[in-house]
Formats: sequence, C-alpha cells, structure tokens
Amino acid sequence: MRGTRDGAADGDGDGATSGLPADALLRAMPDAIVICSPDGVIVEVNDQVRALLGYERSEVVGRPVEMLVPDAFTAAHRGHRARYTAAAHAQPMITGPGISARHKDGRDVPVEVNLAAAELDSGPVVVASVRDASQVRAAESRMRDSLDLVTGILSAATEQAVIATDLEGRIETFSRGAELLLGYTADEVLGQRTDMLRAPGADVSGTWGVPADSHTRDRVAALVQSGVATTRAWQLRAKSGELREVLLSVTVRQAGGVPAGLILVATDQAERRARDAALAASEERFRLAFVNAPIGVGLVSIEAPTAGRVLQVNPALEALLGYSAAELTGTTVARLAHPEDLPLVAATLERLMLGEPVTELIEHRFLRADGRTVWAQVSLASVMPDQQGGGAYVVAMLTDVTARREAEAELMFNALHDGLTGLPNRALITEHLAGALNRARHSGTDVGLLYVDLDNFKDVNDSLGHAAGDELLVEVGRRLAGALEDQELAGRLGGDEFVVVSEDVRTVEELTAVADRVARALAIQLPLAGQMVTASASIGIARRTSPHTTAEDLLREADIAMYRAKANGRARYEFSDPGLQVRALRQIELEADLRATLAVQWPPSSADPGEDRPAAAVRIPEEGRLFLDYQPCFDARDGRLIACEALLRWEHPTLGVLAPGQFLDVAEDRALMSPLGSWVLEEAARQAARWYAQHGDLAPEMWVNVSAAQMGRHAFAQTVADVLARTGLPAHLLCVELTERHALSSAPDVLDDLCALPAIGVRLAIDDFGTGYAGLEYLRRLPASTLKVDASYVAAIGRDRAGAALVSTVVNLGHALDLTVVAEGVETAAQREAVTALGADILQGFHLGRPGPPARIDQRLAELAVPQH
Repeated sequence: MRGTRDGAADGDGDGATSGLPADALLRAMPDAIVICSPDGVIVEVNDQVRALLGYERSEVVGRPVEMLVPDAFTAAHRGHRARYTAAAHAQPMITGPGISARHKDGRDVPVEVNLAAAELDSGPVVVASVRDASQVRAAESRMRDSLDLVTGILSAATEQAVIATDLEGRIETFSRGAELLLGYTADEVLGQRTDMLRAPGADVSGTWGVPADSHTRDRVAALVQSGVATTRAWQLRAKSGELREVLLSVTVRQAGGVPAGLILVATDQAERRARDAALAASEERFRLAFVNAPIGVGLVSIEAPTAGRVLQVNPALEALLGYSAAELTGTTVARLAHPEDLPLVAATLERLMLGEPVTELIEHRFLRADGRTVWAQVSLASVMPDQQGGGAYVVAMLTDVTARREAEAELMFNALHDGLTGLPNRALITEHLAGALNRARHSGTDVGLLYVDLDNFKDVNDSLGHAAGDELLVEVGRRLAGALEDQELAGRLGGDEFVVVSEDVRTVEELTAVADRVARALAIQLPLAGQMVTASASIGIARRTSPHTTAEDLLREADIAMYRAKANGRARYEFSDPGLQVRALRQIELEADLRATLAVQWPPSSADPGEDRPAAAVRIPEEGRLFLDYQPCFDARDGRLIACEALLRWEHPTLGVLAPGQFLDVAEDRALMSPLGSWVLEEAARQAARWYAQHGDLAPEMWVNVSAAQMGRHAFAQTVADVLARTGLPAHLLCVELTERHALSSAPDVLDDLCALPAIGVRLAIDDFGTGYAGLEYLRRLPASTLKVDASYVAAIGRDRAGAALVSTVVNLGHALDLTVVAEGVETAAQREAVTALGADILQGFHLGRPGPPARIDQRLAELAVPQH
C-alpha cells in the first residue's frame, strides 16, 4: 500500500492506474480483508468479504466497522478499537478463539482476526484479515469430545487397568481401574517409570522378548521397534507389595503417525479365576445332585432340530423307566410317553421351544421298558444354554406318583362302583345314562333301561342269613355283566336292584332281546349255606320317549314297570306304561296330602263317650279331612238293624270326597295303614259308644275293617283294649273285619294278635270270603265268628246257576264251622230273597241301606224305639 503512495509521487499515471497492483493483491488474499480508518469507518474490502459475510463492497465501504460485529459485542468492540488505534506504535495482533462476525443474514460466523496498522496516502489505516474459523472450531470441538470420551472410558473401565507411557517408559496416563487394581493414585505414579510396577524376578525376556537387564528406555524402544501387539499372563506389583495376577495387553501408542510410547491394559485374573473356581464347584455340585438325586432327572433338548431328545439321564430315571442310560440318551420323550398323553407332551414341548416358561407341575404317564405304565409328576427347570454348543435344554425332574395315582383311582372306582359286586353304582349309572341320552339326541338312535329286581331275595336273607344274600348278589352281578354286549352297561342301585343301560337301540324288539338275555342269565340255581336256591328276576323296561327324557325319568318309569312285573307273577318283564306313571305320580301326591291330613287328625281327639257331637273330625279345608260313613246291616229273619259297618271317606281339598278304593292303596304302599286304621278304629268305637249310651240294647254292633299292617308284635289286641277303655264301648259291640287275602298272608305274630281278640270279648269277621281260597284247616285255626260272602258271588245270583251254588256252599261251610254268615252286596229284592233262602244270617247292601252319616243310623234307631201297635 505504501507502494501505491510511492508510485503517485513519481507521477506515473493517475491514482486508478497506480492502484492496480494493490487491488490485485487484495483480490489474491485468501482471507477476507477489511481496511478501516482510525475512527472505524470501512474504506476498502476484498471479494472474500462477500464470500464470508455476504456483503457487497458497496454495502460496507463508508460504513462503521461495527456493522460486522454482533450486536452483543458492538460496544466492547468500539472500546477495543479505540485503544488499539490510540497506541503510538500499534503492533500486529491476533484476536484468538471465540470471536464472531455478523453475516448479512444476521447469523454469527466464527472467525479469527489478524490486525495490523498501515499508512496510506490518505492517512493511517487498520488492516483486518478475517479468516473463517468454523472448521477449526468444529475440529476443536471434536477433539474435546474425543478427549472427554477417552477420559470417560478410562474412568468407567474400573475392571481393567489402562496405563500409557512415553518412549522413556514414564507413565503419562493411569486410569481409575489401574488405581483400584494397584492401590496407587494417578498423582502418585504420573511421570514415574513403569519399573515401579514390575514384580521382582519377572521374566521380561522370556515373556516379552526384551533384555531383562537393559534400561527401561531400551526395553520400551525394543517393544516399539517390534511393533508389539500381544497379550500375556503377567504379574504387577501393587502399592501394598502384593502381586496381582493379570492378563496384560501391550500395544504401541502412535502420535502424529509415529510411535509415542506404549499402552498397557491389565485385566485382573484373580476375580476371573475365582469365578471359574465357583463355576467348577457349582458344576460339580450339580453333577453330584444330578447323579445322586432320589428322583429321576433328565436333560431334554428344546432346540430344533433335536427338540424333545434326551441328552442325559441320572440313575434314578433309569430305574424309574427301566431303561439304561445308553438306551435313553438320544431317544425322544414322545417314544417314552403313554400314547394317550402324547398331546399333553407335545403341547408342553411347543411352549418350551417358544421360550414360554412352564412353571406348573405336570402329571402324565410313561411306558416302562417292561410295558408297565408309570405315573410321574414332572417339573421343568429354567431353560439353559448347552455349554457344549448343543443348543438350549431343560432339566426335567420326574417324581414317581404311581402309588398315589393308583390309590386315587381306587378311591374313585370305589366312589363310583358297588363295593360288593364291583358294578357301577347309582351315581355312575345315572351319569352314564345322562350321557347316553345326550348321545342319542345327536345320533338319532334310542336308549333303553332295564330295571332288574330279584324275586324273593328277602326270603334268602331272612332264612339263610345276609352272608348268603351277599353271595347271591355277587353271583347275580357276575352273571349280569357276563350277559351284556357292546353298548350295554350294568350297575347295582342298591339292595337287590340292578339296572342295564342299552344304547344305540332302534326297535322294541332289540330291548326285548336284551331282557330275554338278562332273564335267562339270572334264572339260576346255586348252593347257598347248604341249600339249593333258585333265583329269578322281575324286570321293568323303559325307553326314551322324547328328546327331553332325563335319566331320572327313565329310572322312574322302569321302576314302575318292574313293580308291575312283580304284581303280574314275577320272573317276567314288563314295559313301562304311561298309565302306571300317572298312577305313581298320583300316589306321590296323595301320599303327601294324606300325611298332612293325618298330621292334623291323628291322634284322635279324646271326648266323653256320651258327648253329643258329630263323629266326623273338625274340618280343616287346607288339609282336607277324614270322616266315616256307616252302612246298616240287618237280620235276615226279621229285618232288625243289628250292625253297622264303618266305611272310611277322605274329603280331599281339591279332589272332593274319595272312597277307600281311591286312596287305600297309597296308604298300604306308603306305610300309612297303621295310623290310618287306628284313627278309623278310634272314631268308629267312639260313635258306637254314643249310640250305646243313647239306645242301650238297641245299639248296633260296630264292624271295623282292619289291615294286617296294624298287627304284629302282639300289640293289636292291646290297642283294641285301650280304645274300648277310652271310649267306654262294650267289647261285645265291636267286630273287626279282616279280608281273606290279608288273613292268608299273615305272619305268625299277626295270627297271635287275632287269637287274642276273643279274650277281650271282641269278635273277628273274615271279609270277602271266597276270593282267597282259604283252606278249611287254616279257617278252623282263625278265631273268626263271622264269614262275609264276597259281593261278587251275590251279584252272580240270577245271572248264572253257579252264583247261587257258590253262595250256598259258603253259607253251608260257615254254618258247619258254627259261624255267622253275612251276605254282602245285596242290591235287589231278588238277591235278598235268594240269599235269605240259602240261609244267610245277616244281609248288607244298597237295596237295604246305603252308607251315610251317623244321623241316618240315629233315625233308624229312633224308629226302632217307637212301640209298634
């Protein structure tokens, strides 16, 4: 620039021409050049200003230089500029890092500025050379980050000691890991030679190939020259003097592309060796536990393609499965599992292969080498990698639970099977029957049920003992099971009752064939307790009648049919009948109602025999009421009223008044005859006592029907005596009637009760005589005073010659035995004349008088009391 001024002095051309060399110099400068006057006004810039800061020359020349300074630093820049230009001899200077210039677009541009003072023709100026510092600062930032990273790594790498040396062997870097390993702080070792860390007597020559007696500098030089990059087992001496077993890696450290020293990385081997020792001890413990475990243990692969293969077994597993270790190793779990349990085994293996933990205990069956089945409880340990590189596997622990499973199976069998015969019991049969009905609904076939009851089984128990009865039941169960075919199942419900369930039935004939087969199998003779016993069975058959039929429905229907088979002669089978079912339901309903009525009216209320009150009990509409009607009986010779028969009636709360034939069968089947008969006896005696109190010798005799169920244990005669005592009725005015059928079927103690009646003055009449075929000897033994000819014989008079002959025979028989003969069922005048002519003593029937309330008898007695003129 001074050259410009010199050119002008020489007068060589004008200013523009003389400035060309200076302009060329400015343009050639690589940095942006800004020339300012001492007061800070820009007088010239080169083209690099536009490239660096975006300004054209015309935009900055003549403007304050502070326009190129960020706003935050404008005031400070003015101060710095003023001090620099005020100096007498301003020296060139470099601003240093951290300076920024303001770009035309407003952003800050990192720069480095060199300042120099100069003299131009126009006066002194300050020349600023502005250089873009972005890349320099970025590199510096990267360097700082790299140093921070290395520092952080060295600080964090506490498990390894990192030591850097220079070419003299002096320590320049001592990491945190080195401090922990050797006990020195970095401050204690930095600048010291590495000899301080060498163990006494260390074989430097043998390990690292350098002279042992050489200077540290020489050894380092030898290692650097060899380009060492290796790892060796070594010992380092700690501050405490202890020797540390390490694995030492040595490499050459480079700086600027030339060797600058060594990097030593030491890994403590004591901890690794302790871990190795612990691992070895753990493996030994596992081996001992594996070999000596009292339960079966096996290692099973769960990684394809060997998944499910047995890798190793212990002796207990060999004993459990009956195979040797050589036979088990390499085989698959699927080959050892029971075929029925293969789905469970496959599902468990799939879960393990997917990495899903199987924490629950699993029980399934295995097949032993000898073919026997063994139950095992299997627990699976966590999945582990195979150290031999064979893939992942699990430890399977097998506990033999065969004994428990067999005990449970036995308990289950006993819970669902009859303990005597081994056949399915009621619970299992009901469950099986329900399943069969469900299957039939889907298959379109049918289900049949046979209800089998042994005939006269009670006689075997009573005569030969329960042991003989049990023996018979066992034989029946065996024969019954042996007589069945596919789709048939037999069971024992209890006592002497068995059932057979037959599935896939299509016709009634198929069920008939099953019943014939069962009947033949059970028609047996076998010796029991020294006696030859003949057995037979009555069978009721029921068949599914609708899709809604339940197991209980079939059992009930077959049971009803079985009772009908017994009633029709036994040793036969009968099919279920809807009418029988209706009757059974009716019996159940009537039983409940009759019990409710008896609960209110039993025992009979005590009252003064002379009390003037109705004979019927107090009416209770909710339960209904029992009452008696009375049918008069007359002397065949003079027509005098001599007796009344008490006839039971039940005023049902919904069905109205029921005659005995409509509910006495319920009372007999449901053990209600004893309380019911006692009520009738008491009420009839009380009414007869009132008539006796009112009419004296004109009072009629009271005839009361009784059942064999009221007798036995020598108590009936005493019961009658008690009733007579409570009511005040004279004994000669009471006659009890027993049907010929009940008299013939009576046990010895019932006969004893009947024979005790004459002793208390009460007479016995045999009712419905002629229907039971009683022998003369049996009739002679009964203490009867009266025979009542069955009404069916009387009704036959006039229809055929046999009717009169039968009545005549009975009358003659009765008179021959000195018995009073009563003709029942006299419905017409012709019948009255006929039975009177045949010699009947007493007449009874609708033609003479219908049953009615006590008031009707009162009226007849009143008529008898009026004197006849």
